[in-house]
Amino acid sequence: MKRFLLGLLCIVSFSMSANLQADQKISQQDQHLGVNSCGGSMCHGRQHSTGDVVYQNEIAIWQSSHSYLGAHHRAYQVLNGALGKAITRNMGWEDASKRGECLGCHTDLVPESEQGLYYQITDGVSCESCHGGSERWLKLHYDASWDASRHADVGYVDLSNQNLKAQVCLDCHLGSNKGNQFVTHEMMSAGHPRLAFELSIFEDLQAHYEIAQPKQGQELDVMTAQVWALGQITAAERYLSLVLHREVDATLVPELSLFDCRACHQDFADAGAVFDSVQGRDDGRKIGQLVLSDYNIRFASLIELSLVLDSSAQIADLLVQMNRAVALSREPFREAVGKLRAGLMQLKARVGEASMEAETIRRMRARIFTSDSLVRDYAGAEQVYFALLALGVDSDQVNLFLSDQIAEPSKFSHRAFREALIELEAEQSSQSISAL
Repeated sequence: MKRFLLGLLCIVSFSMSANLQADQKISQQDQHLGVNSCGGSMCHGRQHSTGDVVYQNEIAIWQSSHSYLGAHHRAYQVLNGALGKAITRNMGWEDASKRGECLGCHTDLVPESEQGLYYQITDGVSCESCHGGSERWLKLHYDASWDASRHADVGYVDLSNQNLKAQVCLDCHLGSNKGNQFVTHEMMSAGHPRLAFELSIFEDLQAHYEIAQPKQGQELDVMTAQVWALGQITAAERYLSLVLHREVDATLVPELSLFDCRACHQDFADAGAVFDSVQGRDDGRKIGQLVLSDYNIRFASLIELSLVLDSSAQIADLLVQMNRAVALSREPFREAVGKLRAGLMQLKARVGEASMEAETIRRMRARIFTSDSLVRDYAGAEQVYFALLALGVDSDQVNLFLSDQIAEPSKFSHRAFREALIELEAEQSSQSISAL
């Protein structure tokens, strides 16, 4: 996948908490020994790649100063950049680099008791932020007998497990209920960028390891398609978990950052047109109601329908029930969210059971090209862009027709994007370049 996609991902992940000392991440007990403990020349500290699966220059990749490969390392630095200072000022804070709300996602934030010899908070999002504190596994993982999937008992987080990888990434790139990892509506109002995440794209953009490539003679990367599907379903499930746990006081309404921004932030003169052409009336919503940001759930429904697992596809119906329940009382809403979340978890289990088939991917692509509900808002259109790349549509063509349409959220037009998508589909058909 083309790394120039990075320019579209303006992701600066912030988090939520009262203060640094009171609300740190849940303790993992194992000490985080710090990046320098990984930096030996025989380990991950070489300047150039000398390995196959393990490159041995992972730290140099992580420290990249001019590409998104180094975004995790720079996560701490942006707190004191122009945008970070502006957000800090708007929030009424003195220093973002000392706020737990920010450090939970911009650093490897652990209690002092878990900070090892080389631990530095200024390292940003470092090795142990994702792989877990290395106190017990550091000396084990370079042994020839090391099997990452069998070492959770010593605190190692095996990110070759795609489901686990999605959960770890979503902690910051969507939010978690662990503490210090959630972007509130107040933070967004202060200037924090909107969060966006798609697992297969992010995996490629942060790759410091060998990613499996399509087999010889196989144009379609089936593995990428399956990672995309698992990522969408996992993100949808995580989103509903946040909806359930991020209610404002004891009221029905979840945290406002979980709603569709454009449903409120629009010109009054455009409101009716937006509802008719973008929100629609076939998904349980009523005009004027708060609109949940449900784009991942819409994609999960598309995945379920494309799998043709049986005749009892349920995600779409459960989504309608949830949207209708938003206008009801608290308990019916929570019940509807719970049912939808359970359905998503069942779907994810099914998707993970077997490799994705070409015919399934064909159906997914066809549904994306023809489904109006996926592109009714900017966030959905952005995910359509990512999805077509993950599902094997020519990246040059996707960028030619769609990249300008999602370049600026404030200028997004549902109608223009839909027309561009139709043109892209026609171009694909005329050139007969389908990988399937």
